[in-house]
Amino acid sequence: MEQSLFNASIYIKHRLKLVNPDSYQFPKLCVLGFFPTLYRYISQHFDIQKVDFINTRHPYFILKKGELQIAFLCPGVGAPLAGAQLDETIAMGAEKILFFGSCGVIDPHVRMDSIILLNGAVSDEGTSRHYKAESNSIQPDCSLFDSLQRTFIAKGIPCFPGKTWTTDAVYRETPSKIKDMRQKGCVCVDMESSALFSIARFYQKKIAGFLVPGDRLTEHTWQPYIRNDNHLHLKPSNLLELVFDSLIDNELK
Repeated sequence: MEQSLFNASIYIKHRLKLVNPDSYQFPKLCVLGFFPTLYRYISQHFDIQKVDFINTRHPYFILKKGELQIAFLCPGVGAPLAGAQLDETIAMGAEKILFFGSCGVIDPHVRMDSIILLNGAVSDEGTSRHYKAESNSIQPDCSLFDSLQRTFIAKGIPCFPGKTWTTDAVYRETPSKIKDMRQKGCVCVDMESSALFSIARFYQKKIAGFLVPGDRLTEHTWQPYIRNDNHLHLKPSNLLELVFDSLIDNELK
């Protein structure tokens, strides 16, 4: 594929000259969590180094979990912004990435208290094709997927492996489109996953992720989902700890 005239590495060097931040060592392990409240949780429970010279609204928090150095980022919403931030994260030095966020459930068999462990994503967004996505269906790294699955099983967390439909148009999830995506094997819909998979694969980095239900879509109706106290495993801070455990599992294999 033809090289870009402007890329994340060039932009990072430009920002370094402008800002001149404190010295840092970026970890090879990174977590992308689409829940802004996690910044407060991490700052309250870990000693962190904040790296925000690229984007002050979306800083990296570098922390230590056990013996592992891990970077955390809460990306922006949607494939273009989240994808650009993953591109920057890889340019910073990340080699293994786990992400998690929310989704709309389109498969009636998926429980609303379950975690959807992504075994693939169908691209219906505009970012993936710029990263040499040769197919509309993109898969995660097998070893990271297995580590997530082992962690969920060990913790007794209800887990549903499945494929997501990634779209840019949240208000154009039509009945015919939902039916089509079900036929392609999708169990949920989100706005970032296929782009994240495509970008990581383009740079030959490892990535996997999971989503938690935020609402349910049928061919006839939209149903918002309100979590209750019986679903504490879906609390963002608990999800983050599951991700940390999965990274530890993966590093030990």
